Amino acid sequence: MLTTMLNAALGLGFWLAAARLYDTTSVGLAAAAVSALTLVSSFGWFGLQHVLVRYLPVAGASRGKLIVAVYTMALVIALFCAAIFLAFLTEPFDAALLSASAATVAGFAGAVVAWVLFSLQDPVLIGLGRAGWVPIENAAFGVLKLVAIIVLAAAGASSAWAIFGSWAVSAAVLVVAITWLLSRRLLPTMGDTEGRLPGRRRLVGFATGHHFVAVTAALPDFLVPLLVLGLVSADATAYYYAAFTISFAMRLLAVNIASALTVEGARDRTTLDALVRRVLRLGGLLLIPLAALTALTAGPLLGLFGGGYGAEGSHLLRLFALSLPLSAIIVVGLAIERVRERSARAFVVALLAATTTIALDLWLLPEQGIDGAGLAWLAGQALGAALTCLLVLRARAAPAAPSRAAITAHG
Repeated sequence: MLTTMLNAALGLGFWLAAARLYDTTSVGLAAAAVSALTLVSSFGWFGLQHVLVRYLPVAGASRGKLIVAVYTMALVIALFCAAIFLAFLTEPFDAALLSASAATVAGFAGAVVAWVLFSLQDPVLIGLGRAGWVPIENAAFGVLKLVAIIVLAAAGASSAWAIFGSWAVSAAVLVVAITWLLSRRLLPTMGDTEGRLPGRRRLVGFATGHHFVAVTAALPDFLVPLLVLGLVSADATAYYYAAFTISFAMRLLAVNIASALTVEGARDRTTLDALVRRVLRLGGLLLIPLAALTALTAGPLLGLFGGGYGAEGSHLLRLFALSLPLSAIIVVGLAIERVRERSARAFVVALLAATTTIALDLWLLPEQGIDGAGLAWLAGQALGAALTCLLVLRARAAPAAPSRAAITAHG
């Protein structure tokens, strides 16, 4: 949660600097490029992070092999998706700057590699019980990209690539630093304790199921800015992304709580019901007042970006704030399913929320602009939260089906 607050402040500072130093069109194109980066990268890492969070606490001496396997699989998937995006989707999404030349293609591919590895480092540190390094890493990332964008602007770099490059290069620097920390300092000191990893088939089943769940749930986050660019305008994308940046940081607080639930529940499943009650209390005490405060101050918050950000994006931010408690219910429900090593219910919830949001975006964006995106998101989260309460939270006490290995071990 400390990491999220740091990321929120430094991320807001980054986009504030971009809005002040660059024209609105460049900010909109850069926001779309970052969305494209996170979209294709998310197909590689977004579900596999849960493998690390769920199984590193119990992996023992196999923890290093597990990390390498997850890294490799994530990179293969993400680079394949990047190739598909660059070949077929840059024109429909008005992101042709990414495929304009061999240099831009190579730059985007390198950014994908850096972002996948950077994104997986947090769950590695959390799964290893070294969460204290996470806020340090993310604070360094926020400072690096903020300094980079200011330096590039001072040097006369005025294109969207300056904004995008600040983001990607800063992530690459942190990948090198944290990889050294893990390989030279953290992993060698943890000892070769006996692990309790499931068999390969069960592990692959968990990874596949929750990868689809996570990618499906995250699809609107990364796809909608591209839809705004294609269906509305680059300026509207800049206004949308400013509101999204603030709301996404708030949602990450719920994700942090859910990650803690996953780690502690993995260590001792018998405490899951008590953990869920504590998580829901903490989430309510934190997120409901935060949502109310954001809704009340939406205009002044976005006004910090200058120009028309406050006027154009305040209603959108209020809709995002209203959806925050609903989003928290969904992510807690998905965490319960990860602890129980089940994915079917989680996938149904994620699919309903994502398809509702994207379908309504396609309908509402051309008529209502970015406010339509807010309504679409609120509707998707409301339906997803309702289904979570019905399918997941009510069934949280039902025991997961034991594996064949567990049945054999217990006679």
